[in-house]
Amino acid sequence: VMNSIISGHAIGLRQQQEGPAFSNDYNLVTNAVNYDSVNQGPHELVDVNPTLMGPAYGNFHLWVGSPAIDAGSDAAAPALDFEGHARPFDGNGDGAAHADIGADEATGFDVTPYYLPLITRD
Repeated sequence: VMNSIISGHAIGLRQQQEGPAFSNDYNLVTNAVNYDSVNQGPHELVDVNPTLMGPAYGNFHLWVGSPAIDAGSDAAAPALDFEGHARPFDGNGDGAAHADIGADEATGFDVTPYYLPLITRD
């Protein structure tokens, strides 16, 4: 399990049957119990908010400042995200492009403020 966001569940990662341990690293894990019979990977982000745009409305894009941006493993990431954007992309603007954790690669944000006209009633 690599480059995944596992959040909002009773248990994050669990190995239920005996046998060799599975490999996990470069995940963002935030659950009531994060690991059950599984060791935490050395590069995992634990108990941090993934900062998604609107998960309650089905919008699981990474929002500005998400700790998942540029925090994944390039080797474990597919070349394209779920929308077809190329990986890696320097999503946090620090000059070092790395794959993002999760299915979405943050490729830029429109943070331009929009001002609506003030309408008053006389």
